[in-house]
Amino acid sequence: MGRTKNAEQAAAAPRPERVLFDVTRTALHGGNTGVQRVVREMARNGGAALRKLGAIELVPVVWTGARYVRHRGPLSEHPHPWVALLQAVQRRRRLRRAGGDRAAAAEPIASETAEWMPDWMERMIGLARLGRASVKVGPNDRLILADAPWNSRTLLDHAESTPASVAVLLHDLLPLQVPETCEAGVPGRFRRWLDRVLPLADTAVTVSEATGRAVRDHALELELPGLRVASFRPGSDVKPGGHASDALDVSRIRPNLPPCFVGDPTVLCVGTLEPRKDHATLLDAFEAYWSRGGEARLLIAGRIGWNVDDLLRRLDEHPRRGRRLLVFHDLDDHELAYAYRLATAVVCPSIAEGFGLPIVEALRQGSRVIATDIPAHREAGGGLATYFPARDPEALARLLSCLETLPEPGAGDLAETPDWSQSAEAFFAAALGLERSER
Repeated sequence: MGRTKNAEQAAAAPRPERVLFDVTRTALHGGNTGVQRVVREMARNGGAALRKLGAIELVPVVWTGARYVRHRGPLSEHPHPWVALLQAVQRRRRLRRAGGDRAAAAEPIASETAEWMPDWMERMIGLARLGRASVKVGPNDRLILADAPWNSRTLLDHAESTPASVAVLLHDLLPLQVPETCEAGVPGRFRRWLDRVLPLADTAVTVSEATGRAVRDHALELELPGLRVASFRPGSDVKPGGHASDALDVSRIRPNLPPCFVGDPTVLCVGTLEPRKDHATLLDAFEAYWSRGGEARLLIAGRIGWNVDDLLRRLDEHPRRGRRLLVFHDLDDHELAYAYRLATAVVCPSIAEGFGLPIVEALRQGSRVIATDIPAHREAGGGLATYFPARDPEALARLLSCLETLPEPGAGDLAETPDWSQSAEAFFAAALGLERSER
């Protein structure tokens, strides 16, 4: 804990000349969950945000296992070719071990390859990047660990010894708060990373005040009273009250998606299939609603995560699959925007969240939102969403029965909701300890 700082030291740190923005996890593994969406938007809007905050250069960087290299161009939703190859190898191995059960074989791949990368694999991928421009970290830099790099020991070794000041973006503390929803071993690995990264950082930035409170409590447990914790609000670039045809190229939308919104109401659920998202309660609620004559459809949009064998089988074998129950595992941002705009309502049944990005995205589209009554959801939705108790399918079924009478947000209600450029400005101001009034 040699890098532990107090508040006075952090406040006295000079304004950095460069911000080195670590995007390693997203650059290598791709993905389109909330973490990657935030990282991509901060990288995309960060240059302009830092110019407003002062003449500070933004340098997106990727850790190769031995050094940082500059990342150029937009961050893709698709994995780096080396990672894709390793995923394919692991998938074949898992398929053999699972005796041909594709659901059981695929489920851990999404998690193990994305969330755990041993040093030899990290260095192998680094070898493919040796032609990239190397970035030497200096004392006038600010290194922001903005992604989810909590399984890379060599990256933490470097961050601990770097001459730059360090800030960390924490998207949630869920492996500690709801460990029962995680894979075996994840809570322990996450705690070891958190207990090491907080002492070497002078600032921790969180995506919500709810997560900020949890970080402050954990910092006190680690006896780090001088750690500065600040929060910002993730945004959305969707115009409030937008219509399905506004700025959307319908030719880029797969042909089987538009029919999902014709005729009867459609309720959309966006999120990775994993225990914490509680799709099981969602299905229970809809089955109760359908048994009473309800006609709304349920459209689930989310990649396959972990520990959802039973859920996948339930979805695959459901008698209403293809009629009232619709499932997509690979909608892109353009298709998600289309789905948000045409959905009668968006439902968020999670038992725990770091923030609640689908709530903001849905509200910006003018959609009704139904969400579990948890602190992060309340923070994201405020008085514009309708809430029900977590793990209570009957309460959700009752709301579905009066779906079209639930309140809808108007464009005026969302005038203060930040877009991504405003969100990036708030994030970098928090990470650098600057006042936004300095613009």
